[in-house]
Amino acid sequence: MKYILGLDIEGIDCAVILAAVHDEIDVLKRVSIETLADRGFEQIWERLCEVIDEVLDDMDGLPGFLDSIGVSCAGPLDSKKGVVLCPDNLPGWVNIPIVKKLEDRYGVPAFLQNDSNAYALVEWAIGAGNGCRNMLYITMGTGFGCGVIANGQLITGANDMCGEVGHIRLADDGPVGFGKAGSIEGLCSGIGISQLIASETRKLIECDVIPGWVRDDVPKERYNVKMLMQYAENGDPDAIKIWSLIGGNLGRALALLIDAFNPERIVIGNIFVRAEKFLRPEMERLLAEEAIGFSLNACKIVPASTGERLGDFASIMTACYAQGYMLDGRLDIRSDTAIAAGTYLHDRVKVHYYSLLNRCPELDELNKSIWGMYKVLYDCFKSGGKLLLCGDGDSTADCETMAGELMNGYLLRRPVSSVFASNSSLRGEGVLLQEALPAISLTGQPFSAAASANDAGTEMVFAQQVYGLGRRGDVVLGISKSGNDEKVIRAIRVAKAAGLATLGLTGESGGEILNLCDICICTPASEAALVQQLHSMICNTLCAMLEAAFFDK
Repeated sequence: MKYILGLDIEGIDCAVILAAVHDEIDVLKRVSIETLADRGFEQIWERLCEVIDEVLDDMDGLPGFLDSIGVSCAGPLDSKKGVVLCPDNLPGWVNIPIVKKLEDRYGVPAFLQNDSNAYALVEWAIGAGNGCRNMLYITMGTGFGCGVIANGQLITGANDMCGEVGHIRLADDGPVGFGKAGSIEGLCSGIGISQLIASETRKLIECDVIPGWVRDDVPKERYNVKMLMQYAENGDPDAIKIWSLIGGNLGRALALLIDAFNPERIVIGNIFVRAEKFLRPEMERLLAEEAIGFSLNACKIVPASTGERLGDFASIMTACYAQGYMLDGRLDIRSDTAIAAGTYLHDRVKVHYYSLLNRCPELDELNKSIWGMYKVLYDCFKSGGKLLLCGDGDSTADCETMAGELMNGYLLRRPVSSVFASNSSLRGEGVLLQEALPAISLTGQPFSAAASANDAGTEMVFAQQVYGLGRRGDVVLGISKSGNDEKVIRAIRVAKAAGLATLGLTGESGGEILNLCDICICTPASEAALVQQLHSMICNTLCAMLEAAFFDK
């Protein structure tokens, strides 16, 4: 069970959602607040944090802790950097690093996604697009957007602008949407429909036809989707005719998307859900005329099915997808495939990573080096390599401890495969074994060290073992408080000459090791005891991160 906090940020309201996620999403709590977008970012940020704090205070009795935070928000935005750029419906939200702000405040990984993409993930996982590998989700609301699922993955494009199909021009003139007359958004969205009602009303009056809403003195500011639906539901022929025009425009738009993306399913939300019976006849007629037949025959067009839950689930699904909890549109947070997904691994282990930074804020400036060291070790173990550790004096303890925690269960039980455990040559030993990440502390090889010292001198004891044990793909980690331990330096030189990756863990100055290693963490301390303490915490955290990556199923 994972506990995820979601923020659904819109121009009118924002919602804070707490959900428990396993093979389904169970919303535990939801609090909605008015966005007050005209007041800028800072005021709504403070209010959001107050609500989040209140929601998290209720988690005391839950059997777990907050796993991550997901944010769905209108674009443009940069989902990779976690920055809201400048949405039209959120004035003052310019270059807001909302992911970093959330991670700094709450100490768990956070993720940001364009709302259309997040809605696509929801319908793909638990809605009308479930079971597809190629799906388009169409937001047919105030605006017109698209989320693209291709070959079982969300496609966001070079800078998160994939799916901005509302900008495509369908006609030389017409209602304005996305700043362009005759665009798909102008012809098919709520904004465009209001304009279309006004223009069609004028045409009817010019032909001496007085539509019902004019006879009823409906003011022009109420020319909208809701009004048009009310009159169509009551059988008004003029309202039904306008819906037919919109259906034709929608059909032309969908024909372009079917030809371009070749989806097996198009899921359309918002207006289409309510007005499908008025839109579909003309939509299908235009599709038959415009789309490539083979592609059209392979595609099914359906209304969205998650209804009012869509916004709540969107932010939760943002975090689920980013962490690999979705496989081919299914929630599956425990599967081996999810664990094999690089995004899942490199995000899920942030729980331990952020815990270290929260306990030792002085290490915050080293976050890139710590994360980089983790990734080097992860890649090493993933490709079948091993870790060789060396250090002298007090650092010997860190080498021995780290090797022990990697070779055995640390925070998790790591049972071996049932096939191996049941091997007939074993007599019960199989159930006692644990999966291991291969690591050798060179400080624990006294006879080899003695032989090397006799033959080449004590400075070569680690270097000889690196040469004898190391193979391409392996990693050598040298630990030295001063960064100038000669035995460690020589071992790193040999490792580099042999083509091994080299890591260093030192005190503040870094010493000679700093310039030798591919990545070196120089802890911000010069006092030996404090350096030793920080080294131990970093080593333990790296063990926890790697264990979570490979064995937290």
